[in-house]
Parts: sequence; structure tokens; C-alpha cells
Amino acid sequence: NAEIAVLKDAGAPPENKRQALIFLVHFMADVHQPLHCADEVTRAGRSDRGGSLKWLTRENAKPGDKKFTLHSFWDSILRLSKEERGPGPRALADKLEKNIAAKDTSAWTRGDMVTAAVLESHRIAKESIYPDYHRNYGRPVGKAYQDKYRPVAYERLEMAGIRLAALLNDSLK
Repeated sequence: NAEIAVLKDAGAPPENKRQALIFLVHFMADVHQPLHCADEVTRAGRSDRGGSLKWLTRENAKPGDKKFTLHSFWDSILRLSKEERGPGPRALADKLEKNIAAKDTSAWTRGDMVTAAVLESHRIAKESIYPDYHRNYGRPVGKAYQDKYRPVAYERLEMAGIRLAALLNDSLK
């Protein structure tokens, strides 16, 4: 809310507006990443810090390759291999824009969008991501996992963009 207030303030210095915009964009992206809004508590009573303490290995990993966390995998789930990447970020933006055009997004901007985003992310983590992690514990992850969850990640990114646009439109009124 503080960032929206700065953006609405016609007298706020440009640097303050820039910082508020940067924070708002980052925050909206974060609350749409499921593992930013959930964690699991171990039997010893420790949090896994949103999957940051759950370790994975990649398919076809070579001896000595570093492991990575479930959280970092989700932070990078839209990163594609060089073969899949195509022309780059513009292609992803075009794909998301086309997907959004075919959807009724009006429900995404009703009510408290931020709370809705947090609750949606939490549900996805608790009902899908964590159970899959436990079902597949110890097995390397790769393309099949990424293919399964990439549509979820795409929709979360689409929702973040629509909701951010709505917040920005509201701040410019």
C-alpha cells in the first residue's frame, strides 16, 4: 500500500516513484511464485524456507554437478534449454499475451488481489508441488517435471501481469 501511495502522489520525487514501482513489480511477481508463499515444517520443527532446504538433482547430471533446491528450480522453471528457448524473452511475452487474450481474466482483479495471489500460491504449493516432491523424493527432476508445471508457472506469470496492470491503473487515477 505504501508503494501505491507513492505512485499516486503527484508531488513524490521521481526517484521515490521509481523505487516504489520496482518494489511493486518485484512483490507482485514474488507472491505469484508458489514457493514464496508456503513452507513445510520438518518433524524437528524447522521450516524448509519455501523449498530452500529440499535438494534435487537434474536428470542426466554428471558426477560433481551441483544439486539445487526445489525453490531455485521453481524460480527458474520458465528458463528453457537452448534448444527450447527460441528467440528469447519476447517470444515468451508474445505467448503469454496470446494466452491472456483467450481468457476471461476479470476474476483475477476482483477484491483483494494480493491476498488472492498469496492464497492461490500457497494452495498450489501445498496441494501439488510439495506432494510431488515427496512422491518423487530422491529421483532426478528434469523435462517431465518442467513440462508438467510450466503451464502453472505461465498462468501465475499471466496473473501477476494482469494484477500488476490493475494496481498500476488504479494508482494512476
